Amino acid sequence: MVKISSETENEIIVLLKKKESLRKIAKTLEVGHSTVLRVRKRHNLEPNVNAKGRNSLLTDRDARRMERLIITGECKTPKPASLKIGKHVSEWTTRRALRRIGLVSAVKQKKPALSPKNIKARLEFCKQYKNWTIEDWKKVIWSDETKINRYQSDGKEYYWHRLYETIKKHHVKPTVKHGGGNIMVWGCFNWWRTGPLVKIDGIMKKDDYLNILKANLPEFIDLSAYPEEELVFQQDRDPKHTAKVVQNWLSIQNFKVLKWPAQSPDLNPIENLWAILKKRLSIYEKVPKNAHDLWLRVQSEWNDIQKPHIEKLVESMPKRIREVKKNKGLWTKY
Repeated sequence: MVKISSETENEIIVLLKKKESLRKIAKTLEVGHSTVLRVRKRHNLEPNVNAKGRNSLLTDRDARRMERLIITGECKTPKPASLKIGKHVSEWTTRRALRRIGLVSAVKQKKPALSPKNIKARLEFCKQYKNWTIEDWKKVIWSDETKINRYQSDGKEYYWHRLYETIKKHHVKPTVKHGGGNIMVWGCFNWWRTGPLVKIDGIMKKDDYLNILKANLPEFIDLSAYPEEELVFQQDRDPKHTAKVVQNWLSIQNFKVLKWPAQSPDLNPIENLWAILKKRLSIYEKVPKNAHDLWLRVQSEWNDIQKPHIEKLVESMPKRIREVKKNKGLWTKY
């Protein structure tokens, strides 16, 4: 960082108070633009909000024409959209014009691929259960498996820092190959409580899954506020779940099984429950020493999830149904 004399700094302050632009001050006093910016910040001087640059090369009408091209998917990025309307401007000029009319960019979300068959099945599911009330959804037992990394590497994390500050340890989210070790767990829950959580050793096969259901579902059902005949068990269409030995066992139970559409994690509230669990695990300052230590943390946080969290997830089901219908079978925000 280049140091400046007190005289130069005083001259910068005087010009800033006169509402001169940063660029003009830097050119007049032959200092860097960032130097003027630091002086302004150090002395808490207000920026010159009245300063105006030249008119944009793209009018609002141009921006709206580009907006239509982007919204319809004809152009995937701003630059081709500007060329399409006959404007040869920079990428940043195009972006500024789009932001000016309220269009913003966002990171593309990762969603399961949906075939026409998947879309049809999702719509049929929503049609079948569109009249279910929250009282109906309270009778459903939601289940799934998930992988939990020792290093919580999934998702984005942000941090605050000062301008020109060097990178600090808490600015970094450490990552290692393959998550630095992980565990697989199976869990379930309903409107009333979280259910048993089972650690899966190795790769789970259909017989392993069947043993998990036999060992855990009856006990959880006994805690239910409803008779077993009124309960509904939910599982996705993973090959282990649809295996013949599993289906045979489920067919002789008193509870019903929800016919679930493939490629529909956004309809399953347990996916959001896993996200809550992983967020709780990510706030630990120290990484778990090993898989056993991770498992102890997972158990503790799972059992500590409060009832209002899970009630809210179950209560979202009518909204999920409506959103899938509104999107004609495509993805939802969940």
